[in-house]
Amino acid sequence: MYDRKCLDLTIEEAQAKIKAGKSFVIRQKINKEGVTSYDDLVRGTIEFRNELLEDQILIKSDGYPTYNFANVVDDHLMEISHVFRGEEYVSSTPKYIQLYQNFNWPAPQTVHLPLLLNNDKSKLSKRQGDVSVEDYIKKGYLREAIINFVALLGWNLGDGSVQEIFSIEELEEAFDVKRIHKAGAIFDLKKLDWINTQYIKKLSVDDLYIQALPFLEQKDFYNNASVDKKTENYLKKILTVEQDRLVKLSEVGEENKFFFMEADKIVMSAEDMRWKENSDEDTKNNLEKAKNVLENIAEEDWTLENIEKLLLEVAGDKRGDLLFPLRAVLTGEKKSPSPFQVSWVLGQSESLNRIKNGIKILQ
Repeated sequence: MYDRKCLDLTIEEAQAKIKAGKSFVIRQKINKEGVTSYDDLVRGTIEFRNELLEDQILIKSDGYPTYNFANVVDDHLMEISHVFRGEEYVSSTPKYIQLYQNFNWPAPQTVHLPLLLNNDKSKLSKRQGDVSVEDYIKKGYLREAIINFVALLGWNLGDGSVQEIFSIEELEEAFDVKRIHKAGAIFDLKKLDWINTQYIKKLSVDDLYIQALPFLEQKDFYNNASVDKKTENYLKKILTVEQDRLVKLSEVGEENKFFFMEADKIVMSAEDMRWKENSDEDTKNNLEKAKNVLENIAEEDWTLENIEKLLLEVAGDKRGDLLFPLRAVLTGEKKSPSPFQVSWVLGQSESLNRIKNGIKILQ
């Protein structure tokens, strides 16, 4: 703590030192008698013994104000009514209170929020991951989901409710500072992921398209795709299929790159198409059945519901025999959306071309 060494200098002595080129600062002369107290909306009344407070620097040796000085002046000039800070500022607030008293200004209402913590209870910091809202938006988290998530860090409705998804309007109505917890809140990324999925599911396909397109435009598989695979209608079909599975907007297309490929670029072997103990001839026959179904669907009847209904009718009790090789030739992947969804997105011509390629491999 500063020992007040220069407090007893006369004006003449101080000016002489300055004239001689001595470096100097301007400090706040703290009232060392009694206590300084303030009411915190989260923590109640907080008192500090003034003898423990240091004469803090207000103007640095370079002539610039410190944060502790500038923030008090700025808040007053901007007529700030409530100041929200992290709990690490609890011990600094008495100095701010004394500054307001020195200027004869009313002090704003103070709220000290609990720290955000990592899973190991350490303070959330840049060293261990992203800490800014912008970082999470760039990763594909929706703004509304981030607000919802942050509101639940150290706060709840207080009525035993298990509600976790809130609109902005609901938060405005329900949020009460007095129910913020004093203890630190764990920043659970899995919880943020879950909340984000709920918000993505609620989006209309039009809104999802608008928000997902900038992420798609950053991806090589999108930029290398043909023009007909970049049309708004085609992309909206893909998003309709992916919407329930997306955790972040940045994941769009990543698990289904086959939607952006041409039929001759789908790589597979006869083994990839084989269902259980079926022979290549069995597999070929089932692909012929699927081809026959799809090529006889009129353009106006090319709907997801109709494709699924007609394929299942032909498959009968042996769905795997028909649907497994069909999914393989349409996607070239071991995991993908259903062959009904994939066919619907790809369209009739592209779906038939991929089936024909599969049959050629088997022959």
